[in-house]
Amino acid sequence: MGDMLRQKLDLVHGQMEREGIDLWLTLSTETSLGGDPVVRDLLGTDVVSETAILVGDEELVLTAEFDSQGPQQCGWQVQPYSSALGPALAQTMARLRPKTIGLNISERFIVAAGLRHSEFQRLCAMIPDYVRSFRNAEGMVVALRGTLVEEEARRVREAVRHTQTIYEAVATKMLQPGVSERQVAANMREMAKERGLGLAWGEAHCPIVSFGANAGGSAHAVPTDTTLRKGDLVVIDFGVRYDGYSSDVMRTFYVDDGKPVDAAIQRGFSTAMAAMEVCRTTLGAGVVGNAVDKAAKSVIAKAGYEPVPFCTGHPLGRFDHEIGALLGPDTPRYKGAAMLPVLPQAAYALEPMVWVPGRFRVGVEENVWVTDDGIVDFTQPQTELWMV
Repeated sequence: MGDMLRQKLDLVHGQMEREGIDLWLTLSTETSLGGDPVVRDLLGTDVVSETAILVGDEELVLTAEFDSQGPQQCGWQVQPYSSALGPALAQTMARLRPKTIGLNISERFIVAAGLRHSEFQRLCAMIPDYVRSFRNAEGMVVALRGTLVEEEARRVREAVRHTQTIYEAVATKMLQPGVSERQVAANMREMAKERGLGLAWGEAHCPIVSFGANAGGSAHAVPTDTTLRKGDLVVIDFGVRYDGYSSDVMRTFYVDDGKPVDAAIQRGFSTAMAAMEVCRTTLGAGVVGNAVDKAAKSVIAKAGYEPVPFCTGHPLGRFDHEIGALLGPDTPRYKGAAMLPVLPQAAYALEPMVWVPGRFRVGVEENVWVTDDGIVDFTQPQTELWMV
């Protein structure tokens, strides 16, 4: 088993101990056709046959004989079966005798909800004596995906480094009067491609590029043919994927027209920076995500702005929006994710924003890592409007 997966499983075991889960059971088949997404994270390979991955006192894969080599080569102990998983799983359970079994049945996070109803029914039929032992394994999946070990942190740093390099090129070469939002977006995508990078989210709005009045519009706006003028505000939100891990960075620019920056925009940006500082000082392991959101938005509200109804920050890792505690409001939309505690070694994109719809949207988005020693920056923070 590779060092990174071993370290990840150690984090999972820690979460199991905290929650009192004896065994985490992932059941899946036909990974490439949409089986439980956790299978690839755990095994490092696909399976075709019905497979059970057990993490507990033992770390064991029960799979068909023809599927056994992949998990074995990835370092797993494999117990192959010849014709049916059920008897092999029942025998293993009788030997291990777990009191609590975590299953991937989360209501909050899609990646932690990989156990289909039909598979759940089969599981109940295969090990009926343990049905009362079933629990939600959401915490195990969050520990696996929503926290970073050193190698993962290195990959996010690299994604961030490439993102910042592209932003530097944007600032020095692209943001010239007459260029359109679409042209800037296309050039940024091309620079990512030239570096062998993927995009952190869908190409339709990665990057998000907003000029002038558009900067006061939708936070997930698709770039348009609007052209840049002197005195315009520019908001760009962009991220790339490097070696399976993502960045998510927003930057705000102002096109120099020889006059002082619009006072309202400058005040809004200064307020967003004050909120960012509160984010950084409030965020920490064990802190409930909603507490960070409230602290940042109280700064924005005291300055006379209406706080945005969405999150101040979100977990970051394999994808730009990973699973874990959201730094957001406790609303039905987020299904309680904002009331979860921040886990140690979780990475976050922090993006407190001042938004006057139809007028301007200002702020930045920084990528950080929550460690036992405090907050570690992945990005080089933007602290003032970037003049171009």
